[in-house]
Amino acid sequence: LELYVTYKKKIVLGFPGATIADLAAFNPESINLINSHQEIFQVIIRAFSHDIALLRTASGFGFNLDYGIKAIKQEFDNIAFFYLPPEFMCTAMQIHKLHKTGITGIFINSARFDAQTAQRIPTQPYKIKGLFDTWIDCIPFDSELTTAYLDSIHNFNAQSWNKSIQQNKPNQPAYSWRDGESTFLLPNTLERERTWLSNESDQIKRNFLNAIPIEKISQVN
Repeated sequence: LELYVTYKKKIVLGFPGATIADLAAFNPESINLINSHQEIFQVIIRAFSHDIALLRTASGFGFNLDYGIKAIKQEFDNIAFFYLPPEFMCTAMQIHKLHKTGITGIFINSARFDAQTAQRIPTQPYKIKGLFDTWIDCIPFDSELTTAYLDSIHNFNAQSWNKSIQQNKPNQPAYSWRDGESTFLLPNTLERERTWLSNESDQIKRNFLNAIPIEKISQVN
């Protein structure tokens, strides 16, 4: 977290509620740092438990979501009401619940689907339909950017990352996701992250989840 402040790199964070409970008990300094630098950190909505959402009943999903929101609201200030589902799994029923709860957007990762399904997922944000004609925004992550990030921290440089982002169309946002534990599976954790951040191209402009152009489509099944 301190590296992002040092290099003035904006980042959107997604903590499950159970993780937030651990931070509040064992590392409250991290929460204070995040809240003290709202120009750097934005926090999105997650469930309390990182579970297999497809196996949840409607009431079980709602309970898990509601307690995740309570934990996030209790500890953080700069919150975007976008929901990151566990392992990108979400049903039409759950989208309806998210809409009723006030969630404005969700995320999808085409790399988690088979090739035929992945080809049908738009590459730019769109509207997705839940039960009872409810709609929320959907942001598709570029899986190549995840690979580029991993390549950068594995090789102690940012060349792959810079090249991948700069290949995007001019003035068209790129949406990247990376898990929280990747760097911690390797030695020299902080130096890898520091090298990546410090060598990120100045032409790359990071931003929060606002003013995102959303194209309405009929539905993605």
